[in-house]
This record gives sequence, C-alpha cells and structure tokens, in this order.
Amino acid sequence: MYNNFIINTTVSGITVADLDIAIEWYSKHLGMKLLARNPYFATMQVSPGQIVFLRNNQNEKDRKIQILCTDLCFVVTEIEELYNQLKNNSVRVTDLEVNDEDMNWKWFYFYDPDGNCINVWTGTSGWTR
Repeated sequence: MYNNFIINTTVSGITVADLDIAIEWYSKHLGMKLLARNPYFATMQVSPGQIVFLRNNQNEKDRKIQILCTDLCFVVTEIEELYNQLKNNSVRVTDLEVNDEDMNWKWFYFYDPDGNCINVWTGTSGWTR
C-alpha cells in the first residue's frame, strides 16, 4: 500500500488513453481512490476535498494536443520518500532538484503510462493539510 503524500493539486484533469489502466496506475503509485467512473472520465480522490479527473480520449489527434498541454503539479509532504517509491517501482522520474536559496523548494517530474509529464513539488508556499 502506498502512502498518499499529495496535499494539493493545481489542475483538475489528466487526459488518458485507457481509463482502466490509468485508474489502476494512479491508485497503485499515488494512492488515489476511485470515487466515480463512466465511459468518459473517472473521478479520483487525491486527498480529502481534492479530486483529479482522468479524462478518456480515444481521438489520437486530440490526445496528442492535450498531452502537450497537460500541466499538473502535485504539492506533497514527503517528497524524498515518494520519489524513491516511484523510482523503485520503475516509474520514469527525473532527478530530484533542490533550491535551498530562496524557499527550500524541492521538485521532480514523473511520467504516467500515457506519457503525461507530472510535476511533484514541496516547499514554502502556504500549502497545509
């Protein structure tokens, strides 16, 4: 069972090619909980009061455009633990970056099965649980 370190999200939707695969992947790797599903989208609980929509898109042209425009950032608590968890489970991740000079920010990116590049971030920002 994965811990859910996400405390906030800045965008509410991700375009996916296969809802079943995406639901399983986001549940397994990020601890999201399926709240509702229909043929077009799934509602996933990130944390209490925070949801993300997984949008099913079978149109390849539209899917490519939307993937290029995906901008999703998860604000998390234990970034190093989540980073190691994803990396140890063969999820493609970038290096963990640190900026201690200004705000003690840390961040990395990972890729879901559809190639969406998702930012994970922690630092001084006013976000609280």
